[in-house]
Amino acid sequence: MSLLAKKVGLEEFWNKTDEEWVRGFINYDHPAWEGFDFDKVAEEGLFARADAIFEPLIFRPDNTFPTPSKRFQLYNEELVPFEQEVPTYQPMLEDPAGELGQTYPLVYLQFHDRLNVHSQHILIPELSVVQSEPQLEMNPVDAEPRGLKHGDVVLIKNDRGQCKMKLFLTEGIRPGAVATASGWTPDHFIEGNYQMLTHFTINPTEEFIGQTSTAFYDVLVEVEKA
Repeated sequence: MSLLAKKVGLEEFWNKTDEEWVRGFINYDHPAWEGFDFDKVAEEGLFARADAIFEPLIFRPDNTFPTPSKRFQLYNEELVPFEQEVPTYQPMLEDPAGELGQTYPLVYLQFHDRLNVHSQHILIPELSVVQSEPQLEMNPVDAEPRGLKHGDVVLIKNDRGQCKMKLFLTEGIRPGAVATASGWTPDHFIEGNYQMLTHFTINPTEEFIGQTSTAFYDVLVEVEKA
């Protein structure tokens, strides 16, 4: 960034070295940085907070894994009842090519944006210059037949609920999909919240192995001008 600032004539606003910027980012008052010594970490290349708990899941000095065979396994006998003993594709719960797709043809995604770490950076004033509210990304191919234009306030809806936000047209998303960066809290929306559109359908295989997750990428919606 310092090199870029210099090239565009703004070096007075971004004139520190990379190390100076990194040193300035550290909040030594936070308990996570207790005992942190920048020079020592720079020399050793590693720092772990004092209250952290680590379990070696990838690197194992004895070259074994916590499996019955002690080896890395692609086949899992315990998952035979779920027909998932090997990684197996399963159709989407909400398929745009299926019956529900006739009413709600757009796949709605939530993604991790470079500006947000979940909700942690949303209230930083400097970042509001780039984006100060949630937006729905849509390809112009999908916007045209719906009579939608960049900046329109749109209604995103399905049978579970609805919400309103501004539209951001971009060719950076494929036709048939729409998306919003994750991390926005309800008070940032014009109306509603995107979690009114999602669902919590338990995956029995994931529940069995203790890795239950929500289906943020398996949601169909329709979009219209609000």
